[in-house]
Amino acid sequence: MGGAVRVRVTLERVSHRFFPGTPRETVALEGVDLELAPGEFLALVGCTGSGKTTLLRHLNAQLRPTAGRVRWDGKALPADAVRRRVALAEQFPEDALFADTVAEDVAFGPRNLGLSAPQVADRVRRALARVGLGEEHARRSPFALSGGERRRAALAGVLAMEPELVCLDEPTAGLDWRGCGEVLELLARLNREEGVGVVLVTHRMEEALRFAHRVALLRSGRLVLAGDPETVLARPDLLRRCGLEVPPVVRVQELLIRRGLALASPALDAAAAAQRILRALEVG
Repeated sequence: MGGAVRVRVTLERVSHRFFPGTPRETVALEGVDLELAPGEFLALVGCTGSGKTTLLRHLNAQLRPTAGRVRWDGKALPADAVRRRVALAEQFPEDALFADTVAEDVAFGPRNLGLSAPQVADRVRRALARVGLGEEHARRSPFALSGGERRRAALAGVLAMEPELVCLDEPTAGLDWRGCGEVLELLARLNREEGVGVVLVTHRMEEALRFAHRVALLRSGRLVLAGDPETVLARPDLLRRCGLEVPPVVRVQELLIRRGLALASPALDAAAAAQRILRALEVG
């Protein structure tokens, strides 16, 4: 997808204000420094109003900073050049489905790139295959699909643009547990097998900690913590102060630690946590 080159995005002291200079002025981001490595899977977490979506929209130049700057591979680029490399899927992307068939919907973006009919058809076929939809889905109306299938069809339209980085705003919102798992496993597979960069906005810490290489925590428009899942898990009190729920498996281990069990920092994986607990009980 998109060849071997992957984009590096750098935010330098990025701030964003909505309605500046008016009584409605709102500070959405304040002095954010963040770098996304090529092919990285990054989760942006924080409570409602923390600035996650605003930051996400800077990555594909839908928004521009009111202070600071964003660079793609060290350069300022026009919006159309950025969007050929960085795709953005808003919340409930299936709401934008409009065509008579899934194939026509997925073809919309590649066709607007000026690709030939055979190239568009190839993009559509490969994008649908990536999200686990086949020819039988391609010929159907998007409105005849299940909720999870519609979400995947909408993501296929994003992937058909063959971006180097995919930015997704709460891609599991409104899905049942099966649909959530399908979408997240899809993103993880694209990242792992094809090297596509992923930025996932979520308020579900379990999603962030399980799938991301790195987690960036926002609070009131400021970046307060960025690190690998283990680093973030080591700060459960900070997560709570930022309005986030600590995963149940972590809460259980915290309780055991408070009751005197000699555990290291909590594990997110339930099987790994069980092994740690059993070893600690044997030692004790």
